[in-house]
Amino acid sequence: MRLQNGRDDEEIDSEDEPFESDGGAVDDEEIPTTAQEKKLELAKKYLAQLEEQEKEKEEPDGVMGRLRADVLEQAGKLRKKVAGKIKTKIGPEDVVTLRCKEHKQPITCLVVSSSSERIYSGCKGGYVVMWCLKTAKKIMSIAPEYKKKDAKHHSGAISALALSQDGRCLASSDSGCIRLWDAHSLTHMHTFAGHTAPITSLAFCRRTPTLYSASKDRTVKLWNVLEMGYIETLFGHQASPTCVEYFAKDRVLTSGGSDRSVRLWKIPEESHLVFNGHSGNIECVRRLDDGHFVTCGDDGELCLWGALKKKPLATVKLAHGLMTNGEPYWLNCVATIDNAEVFASGSSDGYIRLWQAEDNYRKFSQLLEIPLLGFMNAMTFTEDGSRLIVGLGKEHRLGRWTTIKEAKNSIVVINLMDTES
Repeated sequence: MRLQNGRDDEEIDSEDEPFESDGGAVDDEEIPTTAQEKKLELAKKYLAQLEEQEKEKEEPDGVMGRLRADVLEQAGKLRKKVAGKIKTKIGPEDVVTLRCKEHKQPITCLVVSSSSERIYSGCKGGYVVMWCLKTAKKIMSIAPEYKKKDAKHHSGAISALALSQDGRCLASSDSGCIRLWDAHSLTHMHTFAGHTAPITSLAFCRRTPTLYSASKDRTVKLWNVLEMGYIETLFGHQASPTCVEYFAKDRVLTSGGSDRSVRLWKIPEESHLVFNGHSGNIECVRRLDDGHFVTCGDDGELCLWGALKKKPLATVKLAHGLMTNGEPYWLNCVATIDNAEVFASGSSDGYIRLWQAEDNYRKFSQLLEIPLLGFMNAMTFTEDGSRLIVGLGKEHRLGRWTTIKEAKNSIVVINLMDTES
């Protein structure tokens, strides 16, 4: 829903005021008990999950350290400075290329585990491949099934991938369904069906067992991964949402493609904010921290936003320059480092560009450009920001409007920092 009674560039003073509720009246006596029980249950699950993860890492005081970091993150005070650690020049020795027979078609999506041990990639050929980041070798893959469509196999191009925060569940989608896999063995766990059009993007909540899916049917759906069930549907976009991204607490971001809006959904209140600023289709949205996010689009614009402003805090037009026909290079994807000031953008102009937010996120400037040939269809940083992983293709992940014949359908791992950093 669109915010009313205010100018587009005004600041939002309160978290609660901007959200309008569509729900009906609810018995006041029932809400606190239900909410408290749900919060207590989620807190117990979260603590158990942290304890298990820290036992595996064998870190002293691990749970307390993680909880302190979470508190700072929620308060918006956890900000990592990584720009000073990034190399001023990237050489051939810093670039590793991953190829396999399964990825004969362009890469469309990829994710990396929070431990930075594994990469999962999907392609137009319908394959999902798991890689070992340390050895730069393929571990195993999921093959498509074209002859008989069953609930355990994809039957078309892989459109999106998402990995749960604990690294145990992998979600993948094609033109019809969402499939869940054991992230270690790649065995099929469950299939979600409910969208009436192809799925465009997937994202896991970092604090609850919730999976978000965006689709060309103009909706965003929520799924419970523990109970393997449907939760609810979010309506509001006037066009097909192109990207969904977990933001903070019970909030999720979506980019609306040709409706040129970004929406910040507040799930419990059944309400959302609308952000407008792009002059063309918005292709991707990524979270920087609990108060900021980045978007890019086919208008060639790269925008930095604050969650309390309806318009971008900063915009770089023609971020990747102009094509020979005078049109801007489409920005296909952006990647961010959690709670850090550095992010990256990808197009098909032959360069990855790294950017640094400055002046308390009021502006940003180019930090580095890295030559790379092909359509940069997907991109992500490892958790510490030391490496950037890029999914390349000869053509755009959504179509075949043009082709770069010299490009290779592959995954490229770029080392951005010195070993001692």
